[in-house]
Amino acid sequence: MTPQASGTLYNSGARLDAITLSLPIPAAAFEPVLAPLGLTARPIAGAPRGIHPLYLDLWRVMDARAELAGVDQHEWTERVGAATAGFAGAGIGAAWGAGSGSAAGALAGGRAGAAFGPLGAWGGAVMGSVVGGTLGAMSGALAGGERFSAASGLAARRASERMAHVVGSYNEAVVGIPNVVRAGSEAPARLFVLSMLTDSPASIWGERMIGAGYRKRLATIHAEEGSRYAIEIDGVCVLEGSIATEGGDDEAAGSGPPATFEQFFAQPLLGRRDDGRLVATCLDRSFGAPARVLPPARARLQIAPGLAEGVPGGRYEVGSPESGALFGMMRATDVFVRLTFPEPA
Repeated sequence: MTPQASGTLYNSGARLDAITLSLPIPAAAFEPVLAPLGLTARPIAGAPRGIHPLYLDLWRVMDARAELAGVDQHEWTERVGAATAGFAGAGIGAAWGAGSGSAAGALAGGRAGAAFGPLGAWGGAVMGSVVGGTLGAMSGALAGGERFSAASGLAARRASERMAHVVGSYNEAVVGIPNVVRAGSEAPARLFVLSMLTDSPASIWGERMIGAGYRKRLATIHAEEGSRYAIEIDGVCVLEGSIATEGGDDEAAGSGPPATFEQFFAQPLLGRRDDGRLVATCLDRSFGAPARVLPPARARLQIAPGLAEGVPGGRYEVGSPESGALFGMMRATDVFVRLTFPEPA
């Protein structure tokens, strides 16, 4: 789990299958984008002079769900469904309990008051009916509420999970510049998001609602079981690539990412809202089981200038990074991620 968001609240979570790439780009290409915002790309150890990484994350997002006060969408749905149904069940149980309790109470009260004559029997029956009805309603409400609550809560959770599986599963691409800081600042670096591309209108709406500053755009994304990848914007192909594996996909669960990418994953995401304000979010990733970092692979990419502002077109070929290497690619599956709410940067 990346450490920045420890102890904070998250707004959403999901599982990812991800292809992450670090590509060598002339640092000067990023200056027209960063400088007007008062930002600069701090040089990274291991990069050739004048070269800076371009960060690409190609995601298959699965089962995306919202979170509130530390509780995710499925848990909230189950609780609300249970509470709502509990009230309904309590009402039904109370009515049944009151009726049967009143009858039983009236009978018992009538018998108890019979020794005092007809009026005593009548008074005992009335009092027994009231007390029996009250206690019957209470016990009936409890029993009815519990039965309705448990069944409806489970049904509500399953409905939420099914919705997340359909609506919350989509393709997305992150284009960013790692190791970005305010000019002249010694503060920890962040990963500046140049653009996010998605084939999910719901994802765009969600990002606008929280104001993360990712400037998501709708795109057509083709992903063929990790072997071919293409992104089209308004019918124009801006990224196309193929991936050749160098082994099977049987890497042990729970293995961590290469150090090259670990340093990028640890950096908060820096977004720019439409009004120019900068905000930061943390995307925490868990590489513990059942997540798996897959065996080495090689990627060949063709990038067009329209992919994102500041990204030049070009052809690239990268593989799994050697120890200490800055540029390369990695693949991972079933990675659980959680995103924090944006904060002023």
